[in-house]
Amino acid sequence: MMKVLLWLLVVAVVTHQQTENTVKIELQQGVIIGSREEADAGRFIYSFKGIPYAEPPVGDLRMKDPLPAGGWTGERNGTEDPPVCKQIDIVALFKDEEAVVGDEDCLFLNVFTPRPYSSDLPVMVYIHGGAFILGSMIGCGPLPLLNKDVVLVAIQYRLGVLGFLSTEDEVLPGNLGLKDQTVALRWVQENIRSFGGDPEKVTIFGESAGSASVHFQILTPHAAGLFQQAIMQSGTALCPWALREDHKEVAVTLGEMYTCSDAESPDLDSNRLLDCLNEVPVDDLILSQLKFFKRKTDLNMLNATFPKYSPVVLGFEEWEERPEYLAQRVFHHYLGGDIDLTEGQFHLLSQMFGDRFIKTCHEDAAYFHSQNKDWNVYLYELRHQGQQNLPDALTGSPSGGNGKVNHGDDLQYLFSGMPPFQPLQHSGDLFLSEIMVDLWTNFAATGNPTPDGSLGFRWTPATKDNMTFLSLTTVPIMDKEGNQEIQEFWRNLPTKQNKLLFPERFIKDKA
Repeated sequence: MMKVLLWLLVVAVVTHQQTENTVKIELQQGVIIGSREEADAGRFIYSFKGIPYAEPPVGDLRMKDPLPAGGWTGERNGTEDPPVCKQIDIVALFKDEEAVVGDEDCLFLNVFTPRPYSSDLPVMVYIHGGAFILGSMIGCGPLPLLNKDVVLVAIQYRLGVLGFLSTEDEVLPGNLGLKDQTVALRWVQENIRSFGGDPEKVTIFGESAGSASVHFQILTPHAAGLFQQAIMQSGTALCPWALREDHKEVAVTLGEMYTCSDAESPDLDSNRLLDCLNEVPVDDLILSQLKFFKRKTDLNMLNATFPKYSPVVLGFEEWEERPEYLAQRVFHHYLGGDIDLTEGQFHLLSQMFGDRFIKTCHEDAAYFHSQNKDWNVYLYELRHQGQQNLPDALTGSPSGGNGKVNHGDDLQYLFSGMPPFQPLQHSGDLFLSEIMVDLWTNFAATGNPTPDGSLGFRWTPATKDNMTFLSLTTVPIMDKEGNQEIQEFWRNLPTKQNKLLFPERFIKDKA
């Protein structure tokens, strides 16, 4: 079982002063003023926003390991959201414009609790997604999760070049954004009792890049003892987009943009590069990331340039010895012998991308973790077609329940009105939300999403020999349809990752 390092549990001195709409809590850092709002049925939720968990990563601390936050004098206003971390303005990008939003000083967290006093409630820490370059905790509000007795913490971490640039040496080893997350989890251990939470009952969860971050926190020894359970929604450390091997090359290319490095030099002067980049205006650094984005594509481009373009589309480009061969095998498997993509085949293309970038890497992670007898691994697949999905929410044209289930759709059932989604209104969507909240909070409280028969079904753990999953609809059932065939196809591809994870599949018979 995951062990809790008891020496990390430093209990803060807590006092509470409450007025009608505000509440004060005294932490080791100082006094924080939060707000009180009434939820359903006379239930109150207390919000404490913009709490610093690390020192501002600015000036000499830019691109350096995070330091735990110091204290403050006086009373800190915790009733407003803090700035998001520096990132490309995605709305402007959709308009073919270049803009930056956010602030370098962004290492904050929000805490939501139904009882801001000693209650020993289970704690759920949310790590947002966004491809490690976008996103924030803004919109990760307390409802509907806090209709149950849990404490919710949402965190921010450095993104893009400020959070994940690496020279692959001791000067800038990288993964600063992941280190930020770990420092935030230490803050939770030291302070969450002040908000009614139990530091020995912490569940981390996230979506997409946030989900992969959850997996990285499971794997790193630096986060050992900081949480007991984890929920991964659409992303693991085994997904092809979660790892890359060309960090040093990216650093050199970035340095060349500002004459901070020389591609012709056999050795990278990492100290010079870091000092030089620290002098570059931060917005310029953020916009420089656009150089590394893959260009947009469409079906016509895929048809016209398939032999050289499909490896990039499928994520085989950087690591593999024969990327074109791998891509050809995948396209033929899903689309048949003729590479002639039409709009009618789009659903097959969508399935291919989903299997490649999300489904198979989740099942690979489940396969390995389920071999640990101290772990219970629960798999699910969201199959409910709601009144809105993520693409429709972005374009403002709800599908009316006739669209497909998309990456990120499950967030709307856990966070009411999280942008770009509108608050749920359809009875089926609201019912699914109730089911998901029950499952997630049951897991946080007990380690079992269905600890009793109150939901009318049982979610049974997966095993390495039986990758069953919960088909998540308004009538959830256990299923495994189609998974084995899909998994076998992807695991038998001679990729570098497969050769590391499943070497027995690629041992040649010497007889």
